[in-house]
Amino acid sequence: MPRFARPLLVGVAAAALVVAVGTPAAAAPGPVLQVRVVVGDEQLFTDARHQVAIDVYAADDPSTPVQTFDAGELRTGDPLSADGFSIDLPEGDYKVQAVLDDGSSGWLVDRTNEDDVILEELMHSGFRAAESFADATVVHFDATGDSDLAQGLVAVHPEPNSILGGVYDGGGDVFGLDADARMEVYPVGADLPVAIAEADEDARALLVGGLAPGDYQVRFTGTRTTTPEGGDPFDEPMEQWWPLGPSRADAQTVTIPQGGGHWTGITGNLDVGADVGIDLLAEITGNPAVDDVVRLEPTGSFIDNPDLDPAVEPWILEHDVQIGAVDWFADGVPIVGRHGRELHVPPSAEGAVLTAEYAISAIMGWATSVGTTAPTAPVGPSTSRPMTTAPVSTLAGTPAVGQKLTATLGTWSPGGTTRTREWLRDGVPIPDAPDANTYLLTADDLGAEISVRVTAAKPGWATTARTSDPLGPVDAGELVPATPRIAGGAAPRVGTALSANPGTWKPAPVDLSYRWLRDGAPIDGATGAAYTPTETDLGALLSLEVSGAKAGFESDSRTVAAAEPTAAGRLTGTKPAILGTPKVGQSLSIDPGAWMPAASQLEIQWLRAGAPIPGATGATYTPTALDVGKALKATVTSSYPGYAAADGSQTLEKTSAATAKVLP
Repeated sequence: MPRFARPLLVGVAAAALVVAVGTPAAAAPGPVLQVRVVVGDEQLFTDARHQVAIDVYAADDPSTPVQTFDAGELRTGDPLSADGFSIDLPEGDYKVQAVLDDGSSGWLVDRTNEDDVILEELMHSGFRAAESFADATVVHFDATGDSDLAQGLVAVHPEPNSILGGVYDGGGDVFGLDADARMEVYPVGADLPVAIAEADEDARALLVGGLAPGDYQVRFTGTRTTTPEGGDPFDEPMEQWWPLGPSRADAQTVTIPQGGGHWTGITGNLDVGADVGIDLLAEITGNPAVDDVVRLEPTGSFIDNPDLDPAVEPWILEHDVQIGAVDWFADGVPIVGRHGRELHVPPSAEGAVLTAEYAISAIMGWATSVGTTAPTAPVGPSTSRPMTTAPVSTLAGTPAVGQKLTATLGTWSPGGTTRTREWLRDGVPIPDAPDANTYLLTADDLGAEISVRVTAAKPGWATTARTSDPLGPVDAGELVPATPRIAGGAAPRVGTALSANPGTWKPAPVDLSYRWLRDGAPIDGATGAAYTPTETDLGALLSLEVSGAKAGFESDSRTVAAAEPTAAGRLTGTKPAILGTPKVGQSLSIDPGAWMPAASQLEIQWLRAGAPIPGATGATYTPTALDVGKALKATVTSSYPGYAAADGSQTLEKTSAATAKVLP
């Protein structure tokens, strides 16, 4: 076994999110073949078991097994402890298939030059086409009954066209898959996933199957426990796009071809960069020159190992080791939009040194590290013939937030060039700026100088970039205010709500604020879009000030006054009613009616034959002998500060209907 694998016997075996497993030591050819079976489904890393039959075929005849062994119930879920079943056969060449009790099956395929289970596990990372009889390894038993393969691994994938993975929860535990993890599979360019898998405490591996042939991107979510320095640990959600990318722009493509197959080791990691004792780095390879391609390649003692099995090394480098979350830089300035392992060196990088920040993983995503490459030599010029004419673009427009700048590109030759435009803020590419001849200045541009870099490309010609002279510095923009109105302001009254109609301010959206004024002075606390005048406002002229604010723009305000001073509120009420039987000694009560405002102060006066009864001012009255033969009434008088009756008086009276004459 190679040196790099020996210290990781447990780690590699546990991290192999699928397939075959056996004893972690190489075995010499012997008299029997040990067949071990692992099922690549949600029950990986559990004590899952299956009834297994071993079918043995003649190597040249797939029609019928020459022998079938009942292997009984085997442990098929734990990669470190999968049960082996011994097969002893007469001299001949054979192919071996394992068939499970649910009908799923897999063929024994030996992919290394050694009888080494650990290496076999690594060889299952990445994509494998669906395997058949033709792919199975020929196992030879000689005349003495010895097998040329001491142990073989059978990977069973119950789901066709599947992706198997999980989310490592950090801390270096190779069994540490997150129980809150979720895997979402998106077709490239689609906004919604077509398949979702969720882990739980009992099954932490993630599997989706039955995918249609096509290109996909995989998103992981999980929960990471973070302990701040000097603080208490807390859980926080995480998101990651395979491999190790913080956003979808970093995602790589997972392809299911027309012939079908299985992806293994598509994993997320909650603790990217955690030290697990593996030297794993990346370096820039290739010629750093305009129009050439440079590429990130893995390095470090994990990769640069002379003892690495020649059958294993190419597969590990191409399928197991993943580099993601890449950002490229020229003299420390980001090269916008470049996130892949390869960089087609742009002309804007000429003369600069290239570096890249990256995250790298191995052993099916368990071992990770992050880093920055060493710088390249300065980027050289393109070796292709130069453009005949490469004009510098010019910019026109007012350098103020909210204004549009327009680039004139000029005439490039030869004809047929493909030109792209890159807008720059103080010489640095503006994220998300359109590849267009116009650019709308935003608040982020305030105080900066803006230029445009035009890059022209044509096969056989040197890709060439020209940058315009800058415009700026960019000034604050000017808002276009609207004239506000006061709804209800034509005849404002105490107690009647007024509301602001600010109009439409541009460019939308504009943050609006309000301030109500009394005779030109701000009213304490009156800063909402509505205001109800109080008694203090009686006779005063109310007005409204609307102020607009927007990032990158000068603030502005507009004021509008009510049409006339505030009038008194209107006292209103209904006629009261006397309740009860008018008889000496029997209490009468009054229903005062409905009054506005509701908090009006009410005074009651009982009347005998139209004259006030001394002291009878309560809500009830008990007739006496003086009332016999006379009708009773009650008057309710309403008043409230800032309010008046329709005739202008400060009180409003309503008198009930008369009762029948009081009985003795």
